[in-house]
Amino acid sequence: MRKRVSVFVLRPRPGLVAVVLCLALLLGLRGGLAKGRLQQALAPSLFGVSLVIDAGHGGADPGMVGGAVLEKDVNLAAARCFAEYCRAAGAAVTLTREDDAALSDSKRADLEQRVAITEKAQADVFISLHCNSFVADPGQHGAQVFYAADNEEGRRLAETMQRALSEELGNTERTALPHADSYLLKNIDCPAVIVEMGFLSNTAEEEELASPDYQWELGWALFCGLSDYLTGS
Repeated sequence: MRKRVSVFVLRPRPGLVAVVLCLALLLGLRGGLAKGRLQQALAPSLFGVSLVIDAGHGGADPGMVGGAVLEKDVNLAAARCFAEYCRAAGAAVTLTREDDAALSDSKRADLEQRVAITEKAQADVFISLHCNSFVADPGQHGAQVFYAADNEEGRRLAETMQRALSEELGNTERTALPHADSYLLKNIDCPAVIVEMGFLSNTAEEEELASPDYQWELGWALFCGLSDYLTGS
């Protein structure tokens, strides 16, 4: 039996806007962002945009497992950081989950719920956050963005997000690629991407991904990429 669709919508609160913009400024200064780049990222391009942020996995489904880190936890933490930046910029943000819970008892039904949430939100953009793993080669590292091969706007979103991740984080030279097997990308009509934020099989990157500071940096990079996409940069 499919569970009732639950939708968590984050909308801007005036007091939080100032706090998050200050955080953005501090993060930008700490990361050496140019003033113009920071202003561009904080432009009102997100205002009124319906954005679904999907923290992959959850509950009994941990996703990839690093030495001591579960993918589902990183996904949710980064999704919350990303959501706060977007929320401060005026976007209507829907999280597919905001705690450690799966959306259904089976994997297929869980994915169907994520699609249903996206449809209910009348999303303009869908971004699913995940972590990668490649135990056979623990040296693999870096964030990478995937899109549906037949979704041209999804491709443009993926390439823009990939560029922002490379520029803001400075630790990946990967390129955006089409994904042939994703149920979500096949069944979501709006521009949609899957972001693999890094490799839990890489010890150094696992440590970064588990760090709250780095999760905020990831959220900022994703925010910059989405802003660039919406402004056509």
